[in-house]
Amino acid sequence: MGIVTDRDLALEIVAKGRDPRSTPVGEIMSRELVSCRVDDEFEEALAAMAQRQLRRIPVVDKNNQVMGIISQADVATRVNKPEATAEVVKEISKSHLAS
Repeated sequence: MGIVTDRDLALEIVAKGRDPRSTPVGEIMSRELVSCRVDDEFEEALAAMAQRQLRRIPVVDKNNQVMGIISQADVATRVNKPEATAEVVKEISKSHLAS
C-alpha cells in the first residue's frame, strides 16, 4: 500500500502545518514504493537506494510480503565495502533540489 518515512512526516506534516493527531496515514504515505527481494544481490539494493535517494527500502519475499527493511545505517555498519558504502551515502544524501 505504502510507507511512511521521516521525509514524508517532514514534508507532509511539519512543512504544511498539519495536525499529526488528525491526519490519516493514507494521506501522507509514499505510494510509489521501491523495494528489493530477499534473494536480490546486495548491489541491487544499493543501486536502488542511491538512484532514488532513499535512506531505507523494504525487503520483500516472492509474495511481496515485507520481511524487513534495509537502511543506510545497515549499509554503513554491516557491509565491509567502504567504497560502495561511501558512494551510496553520497548519492542518498544529495539534495532533491539539486537534482
